[in-house]
Amino acid sequence: MSVVTATIKSEGKALKAIYRLVSIDTNREVNRIPFAQLILVDGDAATRKFPLSDEAFFEPGNEIEIMLRHEGGKKASATVFKGLAMRHALESDGEESILRIELRDAAYAMTVTRKSAVHKGADNAILKKLIQAAKVKAKIKGGTKPKHTEMVQYYCTDWDFMLSRAEAQNLAVAVHDGEVALQPLKISGSAKHKFEYGISPIYSFDLEADAGSQYAKVQSQAWDKKKNAMSKASKGAAFALSQSNLKGDALAKKVGGTELMLTSAVPLDPAETQSWADGRLARSRMSLLRGSVTVPGFAEIELLDVMELIGFGARFKGKTLVTGIRHQVDEAGWRTHIQFGLPAEPFYQTPDILEAPAAGLLPAVHGLQPGIVEAFKEDPDKQFRVQIKLPGIDPAKGIVWARLAMPDAGKQRGHLFRPEKGDEVVVGFFNDDPRQAVILGSLYSSTNKPPKGWEKWAADNINKGFVSKTGITIGIDDKEQVLTLLTSEKQSIKIDEKKKTIEIIDLNKNKITLNDKGVVMEVADKLSIEAKGDIEIKGKNIKMEASADVEVKGKNIKMEASSDVAAKGANVKLNGSAGVEAKGANVKVDGSASVVIKGAKVDVQ
Repeated sequence: MSVVTATIKSEGKALKAIYRLVSIDTNREVNRIPFAQLILVDGDAATRKFPLSDEAFFEPGNEIEIMLRHEGGKKASATVFKGLAMRHALESDGEESILRIELRDAAYAMTVTRKSAVHKGADNAILKKLIQAAKVKAKIKGGTKPKHTEMVQYYCTDWDFMLSRAEAQNLAVAVHDGEVALQPLKISGSAKHKFEYGISPIYSFDLEADAGSQYAKVQSQAWDKKKNAMSKASKGAAFALSQSNLKGDALAKKVGGTELMLTSAVPLDPAETQSWADGRLARSRMSLLRGSVTVPGFAEIELLDVMELIGFGARFKGKTLVTGIRHQVDEAGWRTHIQFGLPAEPFYQTPDILEAPAAGLLPAVHGLQPGIVEAFKEDPDKQFRVQIKLPGIDPAKGIVWARLAMPDAGKQRGHLFRPEKGDEVVVGFFNDDPRQAVILGSLYSSTNKPPKGWEKWAADNINKGFVSKTGITIGIDDKEQVLTLLTSEKQSIKIDEKKKTIEIIDLNKNKITLNDKGVVMEVADKLSIEAKGDIEIKGKNIKMEASADVEVKGKNIKMEASSDVAAKGANVKLNGSAGVEAKGANVKVDGSASVVIKGAKVDVQ
């Protein structure tokens, strides 16, 4: 190996030649943050000083640049890594002490904190903003569809959110010296780098073919909210893998991976469903052939470059993508390890994408749990909670307080239904925290049966309603289109859509019926109508009839007709304590037997 000259810079200033560099190790991989490690001799046991460690050169947070060149070569020094000093460590094996410096690309800023946000627009525009917010450059090739009216990032790092969305859009992420690039995962064009076994200087290689994650085809589908059914499946586009004589679809049929159906229980845009299937099939094919070759060090290679293996047999020859680059420099010289292929596991299977359940504050409880309601106690926190017993917790060791979910609840309004002692309820937990129980609903069982008359559930499912513990019932008959409100004493209000009637019956057999003929009131005893203001009765004809007497009484009584007024009876008597006046154009008094006119004064004119 030729002599290698390394130049290390901190904030643009080169490291003094007086310090001895032991090794350099830089790593860059697709979908990962690049990192590097420097090991230098530092420290003097006699003076008990560590001059390089004490300097500001490798102070955490400084920008460090690593440049390499072959001594005597025609090429100038080339940057193989640029990033920030993260870890600064002194170590010793008892003989010589060293300073170990660990570096991360500036894009590491995207991994530090979890965030929540609601984004809008296409994925490429959203991800560009996230990248630039970390003060690194963004380079995105190709458009993405659709434009999202709402894309929610929930308590995850910008890096994890970006990788998840990139994978969903069949994009690969390559980071290089403070620039984050996203581009479609595909092999196209001629090879930029060729490695020929027996001809090219190759120190070592490690190649493997693994059919374990191959699928004959990949399809995806999502919920169609318009049809209330799953959408038509989108078939992943064939991935052009020009390496090897092995065919992923043929291998899949042999090992059982005939088809992978990706299913989303929520609606997705067809373009997103398609890219989802495309990306998953591409990753499957990229996992078929994986490996690395180690060659003399050179810097003119980038992630996602097209490389070609020649002379490695029918299984591994052909073109593929560079997915990893590692530069190692030590006393043996400069070696570059070039990696191809991708792991089969999609990014979402990474363990720490999601925050720990219950925020990591205590062991979490997963899923829904059954609970039994305990006797009522006043909630000391005034949160209207209910005490419940949970399986696995001895009631003698504690009863759990649970909040009560309602279909509607708010200030001075809402549903008011508290479960009874002994009821079996469904219990969930906010953020999977066992201290934050919430009752989501109640359950019927062979022990807690529905009310009488409601036990048998028919296939037509036409009877629905509510029954209180005292028998107050709201019943709905969808077949007859009847709504009934019934008390335990059989007082009722019945609305019948088919008969077009409303019927009200009370405990005393008083009844009011409203139908297309009018309103009928049937009163068991006495009917009283009383108003503090006026009472008006209007109609085409008004008829009043009594089997006994009719009495009309008032301070003044006025009867007026636009035509005739007739008063008829076996005897008709007009009597006024002051006077009686009969007046008209013609006044006729006629009696078939006799007419009596009597008064203190009678004036007939």
